[in-house]
Amino acid sequence: MYAMPAASPLHEDLSRLASALEGLDLRAAAIFADELVAERGRLARAIRSYLIPRLSEADRPMTVVVTGPTGSGKSTLVNSLIGMDLAETGALRPTTRTPLVVTTAPHAERFQGLGGVRCHVATARTPILTRMALVDTPDIDSTSVGHRAMAEALVDSADVVIFVTSALRYADRVPWEVLRRAADRGCPVISVLNRLSAASAGAAIDYGSRLARAGIDTEIVRIPEQRPGSGSARIPAVVVRELSRRLYELADGVEGRPIAMRVATTLLGDVSRLGEALDGLARLVSRRHDQIDSIVISSAAGVELDGIIDDLEAPAPRRGRLRRLLRLRPPALPEPLLASWLEVVAARLSSRVEADLRATARRIDDALPFLIGGAVTEPARVTLATAVHGWLANVRRVTEGMPARDRNAATAQLVRRALGSGDEGRHEALGPREAHLAEAARADLERRLSVAFSQLAVIASAILEARAPAPDASSLDELVVLANARLAFVDA
Repeated sequence: MYAMPAASPLHEDLSRLASALEGLDLRAAAIFADELVAERGRLARAIRSYLIPRLSEADRPMTVVVTGPTGSGKSTLVNSLIGMDLAETGALRPTTRTPLVVTTAPHAERFQGLGGVRCHVATARTPILTRMALVDTPDIDSTSVGHRAMAEALVDSADVVIFVTSALRYADRVPWEVLRRAADRGCPVISVLNRLSAASAGAAIDYGSRLARAGIDTEIVRIPEQRPGSGSARIPAVVVRELSRRLYELADGVEGRPIAMRVATTLLGDVSRLGEALDGLARLVSRRHDQIDSIVISSAAGVELDGIIDDLEAPAPRRGRLRRLLRLRPPALPEPLLASWLEVVAARLSSRVEADLRATARRIDDALPFLIGGAVTEPARVTLATAVHGWLANVRRVTEGMPARDRNAATAQLVRRALGSGDEGRHEALGPREAHLAEAARADLERRLSVAFSQLAVIASAILEARAPAPDASSLDELVVLANARLAFVDA
């Protein structure tokens, strides 16, 4: 393995990259694409717990993680490789509850934790341990969810992964997911098909075909079915000779480029892809903001004001056209009667628009992965009440210049005309002044109501921004480019 000084530029670049990953605000990912949160965690942990230590510690032994499904024989295989009975074994249930690291005494302390997982460390003095440390992991398909999480974290900390399965278990789904995770890291993966009998030769062929179709580049080491000796939890060394030889070759660096360099290249590529995914997520959040605006604009434009008070008679001493009310002098309309009538108009108008506000809020809810409900409708209702009463007050101000005898009746008829009501309808031919007043009142009402709808957009967008702010991964690209340049220099 190549090693770099603890304070080398590559070490610093990788530390900055890990910090940038850890500092990402991924609330949007937690809502829209939670797999990106897990990927961020995996990459940051891999850089800190694997890549930096591996490249910094020249004397660190090659870490070989042995993983696989329940009952595949992992612990027996570890015992057989070291030639000692150290790993607990069992045939009927998962037995490795805490990861076991087998190494030499000088390296024991550095393996107390691996990939953020607390490990039990056993030391021994055997030839293979002078070159590598062996890690026996929990069963990845056991009933304990924590077992799989530990196994995955340990796989992410491995220089080499030995994936152990059997003729009966090689097609199981969960182990294959972990196998894919190991292969995607860029480190060597040795697939052990254990406990093969004469009748299971077809399983080896089928397993190889499955690996090839999945694009997983791994060699298969076949181990025939064996019975451990009496009182022993291991099989003869000759049976695992091929596996031992392959491990020694990897430890000797016959692969050419050091394993850590291969993993580093893969990790940096994964970080770049994560950055691209987060850029896409930022665009998705932006589209959600645009969608909120679009929903609100279309809803505000679709509010139907006509006919709200068609069945509500305007209080008047006698009925007549607006132009007559503005030109003639009918009997005066009492103020209490007008005020009572305007209250009914306000209630009807508010009820109609409230229904549209609630429908708009439901459409916004449908567009978001979380509910906002009353969080937007209640403030908008308050704004609506202010808008309606403010409009009616403004209509009254419009008629203030009229003689007192005509003012109240003109106000009532102007309200009816603005709402498209009355026997003649809003589009009845009016005199220029009367038509202008009615259209201006209508436009004023629409502007005021649009404020309530706009408030829906403002609050919904604020909630979206608070719960799912668009992630900014712009710093990742620069850090990845710099780390790749440093890595190429070290590799050269």
